[in-house]
Amino acid sequence: MVRTRVRTVVVPPVGPGLRPLLWRWRDLAIGLAVTVTGFIVLAWALAVAHADGSVSGAVAFAMLLFELTLVATVLLLASRRRIRLRELGFTAPQRWRPLLFAWVGAYAILFLYTAAMLALQALGFPVEGLLEGNAIPLDAALGPLVILVIGLAVVVAAPFGEELLFRALFFRGMRGYWRFMPAAWVSGLLFALFHVNLSVVVPFAFIGALFAWAYEESGSLWVPIMAHGGLNGVSFVVTLLLLE
Repeated sequence: MVRTRVRTVVVPPVGPGLRPLLWRWRDLAIGLAVTVTGFIVLAWALAVAHADGSVSGAVAFAMLLFELTLVATVLLLASRRRIRLRELGFTAPQRWRPLLFAWVGAYAILFLYTAAMLALQALGFPVEGLLEGNAIPLDAALGPLVILVIGLAVVVAAPFGEELLFRALFFRGMRGYWRFMPAAWVSGLLFALFHVNLSVVVPFAFIGALFAWAYEESGSLWVPIMAHGGLNGVSFVVTLLLLE
């Protein structure tokens, strides 16, 4: 007589307002640890490059490598959990309108934030440091290869890496435990802090929450990736055209 063992998989019940559990808190902690470690390594590499007088090329390749590391981290965690790409959101959007709202809404957030800071500045408040923005490190002296690498990092790698990390991992992971609003705002704040620039914390937190909404409403990660890529792409082209 042949005995067979039947393995029972217990699926945790989905609470009201929650999404089915996809990630565990440990996965989110690993993603955060890799991000922080990447920043430390990136800062060290830039310090070494500065000593060698090759900062521009080092910045370009370090930016690209760092974003690709984020992509690899989330995909490896997904492979470990046997999470399919479509479960991360690599599927056709259920609706396309969230893409328009996310892209136009991001510009509206930036405009309103800038207008508010200018108004405070006119009233005499010292907010100059909050108007610096998140400039793309382009310079007229850079060679075409370096500019190309920066373009790939900003327009292609960053949208993929950051949307995988902050929407597919952090936001989607929190949605298994929290309702939409706290998950969107916490992941949005993490997205803002990721840029290590005080002048963009407020608008980028709102943009991160908006992208989380677009991700959930469309059911597709392609929507925030395209909105993010469009936002970065316009900034890159404008910066390139304004080079002297």
